[in-house]
Amino acid sequence: MGYWIVIEYLSAAPVRATWLAHPAWMTALARLHQLPLEVFAGLQAHYRPRWDEALVDDVLALIAPPHRSQLRTHLAALEEELDQLQRQERPISGDPNPANWGLRADGTAVLYDWERAGFGPPAFDLAITIPGLANAAAARQVAQVYLAAAGVWSQGASVACLTREILVCKVWVVVEFMATVTRQRLALPSAYDELWRSIPDWVATLV
Repeated sequence: MGYWIVIEYLSAAPVRATWLAHPAWMTALARLHQLPLEVFAGLQAHYRPRWDEALVDDVLALIAPPHRSQLRTHLAALEEELDQLQRQERPISGDPNPANWGLRADGTAVLYDWERAGFGPPAFDLAITIPGLANAAAARQVAQVYLAAAGVWSQGASVACLTREILVCKVWVVVEFMATVTRQRLALPSAYDELWRSIPDWVATLV
């Protein structure tokens, strides 16, 4: 068995002002999500986002004690929606964050870093493309551009429904990241302390 590598020169990276609902990203993700599950059959390990109580416990370790009970209650209120999302199985990138994209000269997008390629809800990928903590307006913009890019495959899909799924998945993404910080004892810049303080109120707005 031989090995080969393809190297491609990319002339540009998306500028920050274009990150939200970038049309080329939405087109690339819509194509990925429409592929059969067998597309990742050759992977030794498939990434699958998972939600459980252990995840919540690890998150609460980063939250000030007075706010832990409130956050646990609000996360519990999302469990039914999260359970439904975990049942969606489509090929996903697992990490299409804004830093993982390049652009060809013709404007088409290239996605780097496929370490977390696997299966999950398309909204999980879409949530990761949104910089910072998503609000309803940002999620709706992503939903609209994505469904337009998905074309016939998205027929019958609701912008409102996908917007909600993106918001719930954004909570999922943030919680997963926070749990990783706790479990791996990652040393992060002090700016993250302010982010952790904002999490309970942000989740409350989505519940």
